[in-house]
Formats: sequence, structure tokens, C-alpha cells
Amino acid sequence: MNCVTNLHTPRTVPPGSVAHSVAVEALAVFATRPGTEYELHRKVSTDDGSALLPSYMVRFGLGERTDFGVRAVNLLLPGFDLKINLFQSRRFDIAVDPTMQGFLPIPDWAHLHLPLLLGFNVAESLSIVLTPGLLHTPSLFTSVNLFPDRHTPARMESSGLMARLGMGVNVSLFRSFALHPEVTLLRSLQPSRELPYTNMTWVMLGLGFNFGTLPSFEDVAGGETDACDDGGTAAPASTP
Repeated sequence: MNCVTNLHTPRTVPPGSVAHSVAVEALAVFATRPGTEYELHRKVSTDDGSALLPSYMVRFGLGERTDFGVRAVNLLLPGFDLKINLFQSRRFDIAVDPTMQGFLPIPDWAHLHLPLLLGFNVAESLSIVLTPGLLHTPSLFTSVNLFPDRHTPARMESSGLMARLGMGVNVSLFRSFALHPEVTLLRSLQPSRELPYTNMTWVMLGLGFNFGTLPSFEDVAGGETDACDDGGTAAPASTP
């Protein structure tokens, strides 16, 4: 089962503009069984070992500090998010990005995410993004082979509330193209339903290719600045 990696910065797409993302991801699961420790790995793939389809996202700029994203996870599961930039300055940005992924009519396929995006702008073309937050899921699962000499995989499952923490690097190669590698950790706060595992941690590796009308970082290079300059501003200045 895929997890949500953000793969974008706290800054939003300009109003009336559109940006796109294509992402590839891989998954690993780490867990502890009473009395024994296992390191459990499963690359995101189909049962025959071929890679899943990539994920696609399109973002629409709604306002000076708001945009809306629609995603197709592995080109199959739908997802939606609303990013609101709460604070923006030359060196530091904050946004909240509530996200829903999956089919609401199918309870086990609906995941709710509430990440906080913290952006540290090192240069106009480079930002470091941290994404702490929470995830609630009826069922997040994958199949893993617990023992190398057995061919039947076991089901690893988490449900309920999970803590999440991601770290990514946004690298703008051109004004309309950026790379965004990211690693996201999901820490289960409840035990597995079916197996006696504890301390379950899901590790998602992602690489996003972002293109289109991307958020501007010209102010980081000393160009346009906010009304409060380095002090930042919590709301956009009105324009005639």
C-alpha cells in the first residue's frame, strides 16, 4: 500500500496557475517481534516483482497563499489536498497541507494526513523541507517475507493513528522544473491487528519531478521581498 510523500515546498502555486508532479517511490517496513528482531523489507512492487506505476499530481493556484492538489497514487488511487501557507519569509516558510487519499466508500482505502510543511530556504534554487504530522488510517498494510526460506509472505498491518516525519530537498534546476527527493517515516502508534509486532515503522522513499508554473523563490536571492522582509508575514499584502 502506498503512503503519501509530500514532494513539494510550503510555498503555493501562483493564483490561476497550474503545476504538475510525477513521483516514483519505494517502501520498507521495520518491526520488532517479542523476543526476536526482524528487518523487514519490501520494495513497492506488484506480486511478480515489476514496479508499480508512478504517481501523478496536479496543483491549482487558488489564492496568494493557497493551492489545491489532485493526485493519482500509482495512477490508481485518488487523493486530494489543500495547502495553506501560514507564514512566508526569505529564509523560512510554514504551511499546513491536510490530505485525503483513497476511496471514501471503501473504509480500508481512505487515509487522512495532516502534515505541517517547514521550509528552510538555503538559496533561490535550494530548500530543505521537513514534514512532521499525523496520519489516520483504517488499514495500512503490505506483504513481507519474514523468513528467507519461506515463499509465503505474511501480512504486516497498521491501523489507527500514526506519527509521520519527512525530510526532503527541493532543487530547482530551471524556473519551471525542480527535483524533490524525500524520505518519510510513519511510526505506528497501535499494534498490528493480525500479527504480534510492535514498534512498526514504515519508511517511504520518493523522488518527485515537479514542472509547470512552480512557486517563486526570487525573494530568497534578494529580489522581491515580503512586506516584513526577513521577518516574514503571516498574511499576503493586499494589491489594488
